[in-house]
Amino acid sequence: RLQLNERLKVLQGKRPTHVLALHKHQLATLLHRLHSKSQHALSEQQAKVGKINAILQAFNPQKTLERGFTMTTDEAGKLIVSAKDAKKLPSLIAIFHDGKVRSKPTS
Repeated sequence: RLQLNERLKVLQGKRPTHVLALHKHQLATLLHRLHSKSQHALSEQQAKVGKINAILQAFNPQKTLERGFTMTTDEAGKLIVSAKDAKKLPSLIAIFHDGKVRSKPTS
């Protein structure tokens, strides 16, 4: 009688509805873990992108221009970084945050 009850329990554990319910529960658990991990990974990547964006903004030439600085180029757009080079050119372009001004170097 005891063996019969034990075998009945084993068979009940192998019923298709029981096996499907078990697999459904396992899938739900895995899906929850996957969602949680992916949300965490996404948050980490968004934080990294935010930090990179802040660094890029710190080096953005437009931000420097908005603080009152200018960039000076020749007519072709080549950056002029010294007075010596500027004096050799017939004209310069000063780039401000709100536009450009053409000028002629003196002395």
